[in-house]
Amino acid sequence: MQNNEIVLSKETFFLKATDVLGNMLIIKDLKKRFELYTGYMEQARELGVEKEAAETAEYIAKSNNEVEFWELPIPFDSNTVQSLKFPFSCLPPVLADYLKAVADYVQVYPEMCVLPMFSVLSLCLQGKAVVKYPGNNHTEPLNLYTMTVAAPGERKSGTFKAFMKPVEDFQERYNALHKVEIEQFQTEKAFLERQKQSAISGKNASLEKAKEITSQLLALEEKHELRLNINDCTPEALAWEMHLQGERIGIIDDEGTVFDVLS
Repeated sequence: MQNNEIVLSKETFFLKATDVLGNMLIIKDLKKRFELYTGYMEQARELGVEKEAAETAEYIAKSNNEVEFWELPIPFDSNTVQSLKFPFSCLPPVLADYLKAVADYVQVYPEMCVLPMFSVLSLCLQGKAVVKYPGNNHTEPLNLYTMTVAAPGERKSGTFKAFMKPVEDFQERYNALHKVEIEQFQTEKAFLERQKQSAISGKNASLEKAKEITSQLLALEEKHELRLNINDCTPEALAWEMHLQGERIGIIDDEGTVFDVLS
């Protein structure tokens, strides 16, 4: 009898699910909507149908061209969430020591330093290696998407600056070392572009001359200032900057400016 009652409860739950979810979508206040959805999913877990309930909600949202349903986040100060210490043993000794040193220097918990360090390491590896699955030819780049969340005044900026300092120093040295080459490229390119424009539309316009200069422009080896990190630009500007940097760049920012831009 008890098993039949469970099945009946599940059936009743799904019979009402479409109407319940549809009524949620009428509510424009997303926080209120997701509060109700959290209760819906808690009931689904009690019945053991969490996966099916989530799939139903996803289908209803898509059918109505609405944003997908989200449960309210569980606060970190809740008794249901236990924060674990970062396992330093998972890191090579040199990185574990580096992470601890930065944490001591900035005076933060080591956990604050983990994601910024991984982000900088990911930046350093772009274009140098990929991960390949041994079973086939599928590969993935080593780029990471991370977010360090902390309240104002928790020394996020100091942590990010400590890890980015070697990157910025390398970039400065590279640009100083290649300054002459970069300026020569820019000068030669600008000169050829003016010549090409004169060959196309000047008094002595010449198609052959224009083609010759075009070939010279295409043969130029591009040289640009190295820019390893960018944080305040539109997606369109980011795409162009990635082109200049050989399709590699980081967006590492202690203020989360990229989210303001995207929004």
